[in-house]
Amino acid sequence: MRAVDAASLPISREETLRYLRHRGGPLTEEMEALLKSCEEELRAAARPRYCHCFLELERRGEALALAGGSALLPGRQIAALLEGCDGCALLGATLGGEVDRLIRRAQVEQMARAVILDALGTAAIEALCDLAGEEIRRAAAAEGKSCTWRFSPGYGDLPLDCQRDFLGLLDAPRQIGLTLTPQLMMVPEKSVSAIIGVGAPSGEGPRRGCEGCALQKNCVYRREGLHCAEKLG
Repeated sequence: MRAVDAASLPISREETLRYLRHRGGPLTEEMEALLKSCEEELRAAARPRYCHCFLELERRGEALALAGGSALLPGRQIAALLEGCDGCALLGATLGGEVDRLIRRAQVEQMARAVILDALGTAAIEALCDLAGEEIRRAAAAEGKSCTWRFSPGYGDLPLDCQRDFLGLLDAPRQIGLTLTPQLMMVPEKSVSAIIGVGAPSGEGPRRGCEGCALQKNCVYRREGLHCAEKLG
């Protein structure tokens, strides 16, 4: 388990504004002040931490599996991502439960503040995953291996219920307090689970972006001629 100082977490203003669907142009003084206040509040509440583990991959007929158990990785896109890989890294990351409580309180007291806190939280968990990914890449590079980009259950055709296997193998409930509801919702909500292929010659896989996204037909960004530009790497 790695704990990260919330004060030093590089929360991207650009990413935050994108999640707020800001279309560019200068912000008002009022908006600038609200963003600053919400960011300070979020950093004070957040307890960023992550865990990861390295596993070998097995080919069981047509299926890919995580070695040492029964966890399968179904789907064409995960197979394409992991082509050429002999192993993988599983990742779990969370901002902690106090961030959820902070957002829920704001939803009752001031919805505009809740929306900004939610966007900041999303940008923050992405930043935390980027830090974890850098650590994984350094460890792989020390073994002379490269990595693919990050891929999460529910993205593309990798089923959401793979999260159960990921969190179990990570021992995430004990390591970082990350659990799942029966409906496969993460608790705390500002959390991520993901897989990164290790050993790939080029780190390439299925295309990122709209073509690989399970939400492409119902995406609020696409309806407005935008894209989420989700950082999966």
